[in-house]
Amino acid sequence: MAANFGWVGTSAPDWSNQQWGITVLKWRQRLDVGDAPIEVNVGYMSAFSQFDITPYSDNLTSFQNNSIILNPTIGYPSAGSFGISGYMGIPRTNFYVLGMVMDANGQYDSLSFDTLGDGDYFKALEFGWTDQRVSDASFLFNNVHVALWHTDDDNFGAGLTGSYTFENSRIGTFARLAWANEDASTPYQRYAAAGITKGVFRASEVGLGASWGRPPKSDEDQVAIEAFYRWQVAQNFAITPSIQYLDNPAFNSSDGAVTVLGLRARLTF
Repeated sequence: MAANFGWVGTSAPDWSNQQWGITVLKWRQRLDVGDAPIEVNVGYMSAFSQFDITPYSDNLTSFQNNSIILNPTIGYPSAGSFGISGYMGIPRTNFYVLGMVMDANGQYDSLSFDTLGDGDYFKALEFGWTDQRVSDASFLFNNVHVALWHTDDDNFGAGLTGSYTFENSRIGTFARLAWANEDASTPYQRYAAAGITKGVFRASEVGLGASWGRPPKSDEDQVAIEAFYRWQVAQNFAITPSIQYLDNPAFNSSDGAVTVLGLRARLTF
């Protein structure tokens, strides 16, 4: 929660005062059997980088507001939690199944199995269709899937997500509808989002997205609208100005709407 203006959620990539942490340390194995591409992951990983995602789920390269790019009705465990995940393409079809079981109480700053004994597990199942090859990550593009999740404290939910990229025009689109049970400890109980991006000037990109959500046990509806322009200055360096309009922050009794300006720089090696 951004306490300075009462918004339920985050308007920028999550920062913390943790001194160090490992979010991914896993073994990935391909186990293709005949025409069925199979991949299995075991170790410390992030559920929100695998389950119910789109090509636009990275807030370092596209939208910054997490309520637009990630599903806030899912009770994701912390990044760096221990678990097992994998997917399988159904032979001679464009369908796939993805699933995972993870420690619901893991922390990325502690590579420990201690919390596994708590008996709280995040379980997720995704069933989808794609016109891409399921054997690699390209199946995230041109994808429609149903996502189901559950934790042992009776939090559960479901969602429908789709994305499509028009390669010739360099236009990308995505949309999502999702729901969680009334007692779920998630930012939203009901949720909808959609967005569009357009490639411009070689590798640069512009985007416009919006989300609507209702926090659990609340009658207040929040709406987020964000526009960004990612200027790819060089192959490994990008500058991204953005503007967000956040309507009706649920815990702000004085301001009906808030405007957030952002400027992000990203350097890769």
